[in-house]
Amino acid sequence: MSRVTTITVTLFATGAAQAAPNCAPRESLLMALAEQYSEVPVAHGLINSTAAIELYASPSGTWTLTAVGANGTACIVA
Repeated sequence: MSRVTTITVTLFATGAAQAAPNCAPRESLLMALAEQYSEVPVAHGLINSTAAIELYASPSGTWTLTAVGANGTACIVA
């Protein structure tokens, strides 16, 4: 878990999250995960004061882990 946290914090601290292809506004990503994979939020937690981690899962067993910055950009980390 600490490796994911380090990577995520680095992405948001450098602003690279906005340029990464697996990042999008949180609401857009949430809608895409729901429509394409039937995934909904099932857990969340704070990484630090500027980022959170969110877990999405579907009834069929698929899941996605995202990191969300204070600016509302969400990046898929797993």
